[in-house]
Amino acid sequence: MIRGTTICCSLLALISIVKAPEPVSLVPLRPVWTLALNSYLTEPPAYDQARAYFAIEGDRVVAYDLLSGSRVWLIESRPLLPLVAADDLVYVVEATALTAQKAADGGVAWRASLTDTFATRPGAGRGWLVGVTKKGSITAFRASDGHVMWQRDIDSPPHGPPTIVPGRVYLPTADGRVIATDLESGAPIWERKVGGLPGEILALGERVYAGSTDTFLYCLLAKDGRISWLAARWSSRGSRRSLKRSTPRTARRVSTSQPEKMSPRRPACGKIPHQPFRCWPS
Repeated sequence: MIRGTTICCSLLALISIVKAPEPVSLVPLRPVWTLALNSYLTEPPAYDQARAYFAIEGDRVVAYDLLSGSRVWLIESRPLLPLVAADDLVYVVEATALTAQKAADGGVAWRASLTDTFATRPGAGRGWLVGVTKKGSITAFRASDGHVMWQRDIDSPPHGPPTIVPGRVYLPTADGRVIATDLESGAPIWERKVGGLPGEILALGERVYAGSTDTFLYCLLAKDGRISWLAARWSSRGSRRSLKRSTPRTARRVSTSQPEKMSPRRPACGKIPHQPFRCWPS
């Protein structure tokens, strides 16, 4: 009895000493520095390779160095939309003006008057800044001096910010279209009507991706806007969500036709492993 009790106690002691291993992070991270802003954020921050930019209460914008955490500059400004950082500039959309602040010291690089308010944060990069108003007017500015290069009406408010890639601007609209526009001239390239309302667009090489309010992820061909595939989110019970809003099978350049009914097929491409999605070719 004594011997058995001793073994049992030894096992309990061993179990109490050996702890379960802590889960390992997929991307190991460690804090480098921490600081208190001592103010509430009024808009989401923006980042570039060197600094982080915060719009804080009291009508101020502050910049911090990402390596050291030290404050670089502080200016008075009242942004109405999220800040945008690109091309060594920080863009601030105010009530009646668009201001490009120098990323290095916060000085004003240029300032442009706005006759109508932007509906979403502008898209910026590659020497351009593109904004879209609530009335559906696209305006392209030259980043170096704020000169208006072109304007175009799209007859719909945007449903997400513009996405700038080499030679093109992609924009989701509130009437269910994905629009591709030439970056240099503003000329229309193609547009595609999708089911639901598309959100912010991701453009990667020959493919353009947009999630939509109809619970589908759309993959479009960058060259002409044809739908390569679409993926539908399934519920936890395995039932497919509504297909009442679907996509046209045929591709049209600068097409505003209504979506045609489309029957689901077996997945062809675009399937996301280990995720509850189902895909169909166009």
